[in-house]
Amino acid sequence: MNDDDVPYILFTHYLTMRMEDAELADLNVESLYDLIEEKGVSLEKFRDEFAVSIAPSDVEDRLTQIKEHLY
Repeated sequence: MNDDDVPYILFTHYLTMRMEDAELADLNVESLYDLIEEKGVSLEKFRDEFAVSIAPSDVEDRLTQIKEHLY
């Protein structure tokens, strides 16, 4: 949770170099998985891992900036 006790999820994705020319703005229109597929990357096998922790200060700062921009 952050300062205002509102839970959040932070995703970190590690992608192949074939994705380096992908436009991040495209993620506003389509899903990450669709974008990956368009680049010819096959997701036949992948692993999700989840953990709970206190956000590092740089992440907390960024979340605060986003929250202030939204409200």
